[in-house]
Amino acid sequence: MRAYVNTDPARHLSAVARQFYRVAIRPLQILTVIAAIGLTATFSHHPKTLERIQRIGTLVLATTNSPTTYYLGAYGPAGPDYELAQGLAAELGVRLRVKLYPSGRQALEAVASNQADIAAPGASVEPRDYPRLLFTPPYQMVSRLVIYRRGEAIPTDLVSLAGPGFPLTVTTGYTPLMRRLAARYPGLKWRVRSGAGTDELLVDLAAGKIAYTIANNNEFNLNRRFYPSLNTAFALGKPSPVAWAVRRGADSTLYQATTAYFARAQASHRIADIMQRYYGRLQAYDPVSTQLFLRNLGNRLPRYAASFESAATATGLPWQLLVAMGYQESHWNPKAISPTGVRGLMMLTRPTAARLGIHDRLNPHLSIIGGARYLSMLLSRLPDSITGPDRMWMALAAYNMGYGHLLDARRLVRRLGGNPDSWTAVRKVLPLLNERRYYRRTRFGYVNGIQAVQYVTRIQNYYDVLMWRTAQNSLPTEVTDRLVSASATTPVIY
Repeated sequence: MRAYVNTDPARHLSAVARQFYRVAIRPLQILTVIAAIGLTATFSHHPKTLERIQRIGTLVLATTNSPTTYYLGAYGPAGPDYELAQGLAAELGVRLRVKLYPSGRQALEAVASNQADIAAPGASVEPRDYPRLLFTPPYQMVSRLVIYRRGEAIPTDLVSLAGPGFPLTVTTGYTPLMRRLAARYPGLKWRVRSGAGTDELLVDLAAGKIAYTIANNNEFNLNRRFYPSLNTAFALGKPSPVAWAVRRGADSTLYQATTAYFARAQASHRIADIMQRYYGRLQAYDPVSTQLFLRNLGNRLPRYAASFESAATATGLPWQLLVAMGYQESHWNPKAISPTGVRGLMMLTRPTAARLGIHDRLNPHLSIIGGARYLSMLLSRLPDSITGPDRMWMALAAYNMGYGHLLDARRLVRRLGGNPDSWTAVRKVLPLLNERRYYRRTRFGYVNGIQAVQYVTRIQNYYDVLMWRTAQNSLPTEVTDRLVSASATTPVIY
């Protein structure tokens, strides 16, 4: 146990989170701690701004509505910047109030004009473009990527984008960057889509309405599952820092408190944990598999859509989740048989099917209702202390590897000093159950924990695609014709 606690924390993260930790978080820890020490030494004896916030009891955050910053999920507000801001507000003993703006640039301008206390733009910016603001040390690094559509000419550098017409379309936030690049590349031309966000430009790019666009890698990584035809061409320069900003002035107390908070959050790996929670699932993304999934939406799913809707209605589970499970289990093949003997569209074992009263595992309707009922049973068995999306992800892991192995993983998390009610903590230790030195001390022994993590992650990705398609009304008509009410009545997970 001591070896686990004292080793590099990045060792136990996913491949994506581990790379992010080593490339971005670890260097930023050093910078932030140094800044915090320096600021503490000059701490003002007249805490005007901080005193005002604590007297009012509210910290006002200016940010954007985005999966990389803040969004409203089924369980309430979520997003990386929102979680970080909640932590700061809790330390200050105040409530957090979120004010949303169309772009990160407008969020920054809101703080500069004293309409909010802190800005979380969710994107890298040049501090010189905002002389009225003071930026905290960065808490993540992002790259600006040129995005193209597969099948079209692949640009290799900015010179290849120079020429007639306006091949590059960007959001307003990239205007300062494009002006600087145009000074270095006189032939470079671009156009700005006022009022549009990165997600809207990605939609247009996928539809062939524009030729190329620019997106931060964190935004594109979260959205690429929805646009498997899009890919990255090259990065514009080196990774850039993402930071919060406060209004510049003689009083620096809020800046000092925020900087010190980030130093503690990085030293305790809270930031790494948050990034793992929101970006960790992206390691399983495969554009080829996603394209196959989208093709099967129209080819195979219509035959079973009504059964998935019936199962969702009977159990109260999202039909999109059950559909994603069915695809991960068998690619919606009712005659699928695994080497271990599980069978059918939802791959039920013989004992599980018998327990559920399913007499024919190869009957697709019975298999779907059986799988939904079994997942519902697992959810009901989980302790009440597991809440929100964590509860669903753990139930899915138990569906894949067995409830007993999930209990072993939670015990191991507790033994290593983590939170056993957190899916992020559980998914970190599941791969350890592949190792003899760990599984020999568990009650249920060896299990392929790596496979269980991949299982849940892939379902999350398919589920995200289905939820996005549902929200965009872009599901195949063959599917929607067979879905009467589930999309309107079934809750989402997050």
